[in-house]
Amino acid sequence: MRPSFPNLLGNAQQSLPSGLVIPNPDTRTPYAQHVNLTVERELLNPQSIVSVAYVSTFGRKLSRALRPNGGEQLPQSQRPDTSVGVVNVLETSANSDYQSLQVSYSHRLTRDLQVRAAYTYSKFIDDVSDIPMSNQGLARDVIPFDGSDLRLDRAVSNYDLPHIFTFTYIWRVPFLRENRLLGGWTISGINTLHSGRPFTLYTGTNTPEGNNNNRPLDIAGTLVRDPSSATPIAFAEDVTRTQLTPAAGQYGTVGRNTERGD
Repeated sequence: MRPSFPNLLGNAQQSLPSGLVIPNPDTRTPYAQHVNLTVERELLNPQSIVSVAYVSTFGRKLSRALRPNGGEQLPQSQRPDTSVGVVNVLETSANSDYQSLQVSYSHRLTRDLQVRAAYTYSKFIDDVSDIPMSNQGLARDVIPFDGSDLRLDRAVSNYDLPHIFTFTYIWRVPFLRENRLLGGWTISGINTLHSGRPFTLYTGTNTPEGNNNNRPLDIAGTLVRDPSSATPIAFAEDVTRTQLTPAAGQYGTVGRNTERGD
């Protein structure tokens, strides 16, 4: 249900400025619940340690911004309250869920060499991934896609990395240890491989809530495998830009963060 806004100036012949920021009176303090269950065991010898852990974090009452009176592109005559322009309502109704399985193996090969390998399989779901307000105002990825149905914004987080593999090593160079200049060196490194980050497809058109934050229509079509064969006005076979772009006043049907980068 959209909140209503009283006329703060009564019958005065003035108009309120656009871009109001109003905290929701029901704002609560955000909090997080952490769960960590870890089992460690020696593998064959005390120098080899295997660890298996379930790690999760559940964020509750997280900050988000709503625009009950429409965004910048909505004509003033079509706003629910025509006496004001854009109104940003800050509230704490967003949630996030992170769950992961973390496996690691560490081994001291010699007195001077130690290695560690770790793998994380996880999923991170949220309603909004970034801070609602900044010096630049509201970014399009923190504006609700459809203020009347906030469930459409719940998806994998911008920071969801399902697979992460890390390999680290520490080697104390055994040569010339007695030399004050050349001795005592340590070589170490961290190598990380991980999945690509998810991202949302935008059409460059507007929804009533924000600027350029509408999404494409989800229609049948085979994606072009070779980008060099695509034309500037189409990125799917037999599908034109017109077919993918929602009509004025229509919301796209592609979800949030449905694609993933390399």
